[in-house]
Amino acid sequence: MRLLALLQLLLALTAHAAVPTHYISLPGSLDNAVIANLVTNPNITRILRHPRRSIIEIHGSPASVEHVLMEHNMDHIIEANMPAAVDTTTHWNLDRMDEAGYPLDGKFIPPGTGKDITIYVLDTGVNIGHDDFGGRASRDATWKDEEPCASDHGSWTASIAAGSTFGVARLANVVDVKLPTGASCDMTCCDIVAALVWLLSKPPPFVVSMSVSCSVFSATINQLCDDLRNHGAVVVVSAGNGGSATEACDRSPASSSATITVASIDEDTDERSSFSNYRDCVNIFAPGENVQGAGRASSVATFTGSGTSASAPHVAGEIAVLFQQYDLTLPDEVEAKMRELSLEGVVVNSGGSVNRLINFSNAGRLTPTHLLLALSLALATLHL
Repeated sequence: MRLLALLQLLLALTAHAAVPTHYISLPGSLDNAVIANLVTNPNITRILRHPRRSIIEIHGSPASVEHVLMEHNMDHIIEANMPAAVDTTTHWNLDRMDEAGYPLDGKFIPPGTGKDITIYVLDTGVNIGHDDFGGRASRDATWKDEEPCASDHGSWTASIAAGSTFGVARLANVVDVKLPTGASCDMTCCDIVAALVWLLSKPPPFVVSMSVSCSVFSATINQLCDDLRNHGAVVVVSAGNGGSATEACDRSPASSSATITVASIDEDTDERSSFSNYRDCVNIFAPGENVQGAGRASSVATFTGSGTSASAPHVAGEIAVLFQQYDLTLPDEVEAKMRELSLEGVVVNSGGSVNRLINFSNAGRLTPTHLLLALSLALATLHL
């Protein structure tokens, strides 16, 4: 019987993407009061108790379990075979992010949602009332409490990072950091500097998405990016659209060693986009052609465009998901996880850039460590 129970457990743990199963991991053993609350939840299919680590298996949303654990002041981590927000998608860029290769399957299955992580979008302004943000987008009056200028750019990039339909981190918070002042869409390097300085006052960890650039190299901007990384923020920037091997390193913030600088791939072939800057200052590739997102004109407006401006927010969204899903707090940790999950060597004509493509396809899969933990827990298990 014990062997049968163990086999059932291992089959459940390895059934990746079969059902929306979540494993809530807790340090230490569950006491009887907690169990008494949990056993009334019909979605809980198994509780594993162990002196060093306990696991609750739940099919469906883990929110009710989280509520019980919060009542008992219990810290926990959720590991999901499938995310809270799983859906079919017609957006190739999202579909590509959770597939090891072509053909795509018409679904987007990230390992998490970025819930409670904030993405600051430095751009032309965000349509915070757009339906795709579901009330998660806001402006901070200590910066500039202004509507977007006459450009879709900021709303577009923000929705790629965190829109509920167009985006990667579907429960992350978005803060609009509009760089231009007033109705004009013109911005300067000084606007970027001011925004970066302002961000140093915000509590970490958080993500910065910058699909903008100074037209020259700026030691000040690069130093501020370094300061933000030391502060606990991850700054993600676009590589630029000059199709150049040197331009990313000649401009800021793309040239900063403290940022994640993102280049673009095209649709269907994983080839570096002809417009994308590349080589030494590029850290990773992401989709950047024919990408749809939110527009500024109304709560349902859309905009479709191409550029490394679209590539960067894909990575910003992924970073938010990884912060939340893996309970990380340091930029080095989350960037290492991003590299671990990325696909190596798949970008065609990478041009000497680091050949990594943003990806989630390995996220949530069991490692040997998971299996060993499952084995040890199964030997001291209380089954419901």
